[in-house]
Amino acid sequence: MNREIKFRGLTETGIWCFGYYQVTKLGQSVIHFVDGMQSVVRPETIGQYTSLEDKNGKEIYSSDFVGVSKEKYGEVYWDESELAWWVEPIGEYPNEPLRGKGHAIEVLGNKYEGLSEFRK
Repeated sequence: MNREIKFRGLTETGIWCFGYYQVTKLGQSVIHFVDGMQSVVRPETIGQYTSLEDKNGKEIYSSDFVGVSKEKYGEVYWDESELAWWVEPIGEYPNEPLRGKGHAIEVLGNKYEGLSEFRK
């Protein structure tokens, strides 16, 4: 299996950075871009790419809100016991594995920026 390992994080100015993640000797969380540049990001906003895309081709990251409908959506997280990406529902639905759902779900936002207009 050849899986792309990458991360994203928000800078203090609210810009998303995508690339490789590192914690420096000074304790800063840094995203390294493919071109060799880097940016310091807020550590609480670091999210890992799941290697999955939604029905529109948008990459899905941990802490994204994904949904099948306006009524049924949740937050993407890594489940250590299952060794898989899962969706923690917001509402009264059971947790579900993320795998195999890309064709039916849509990224609705993330826990740092909130939900898109889809839900409002």
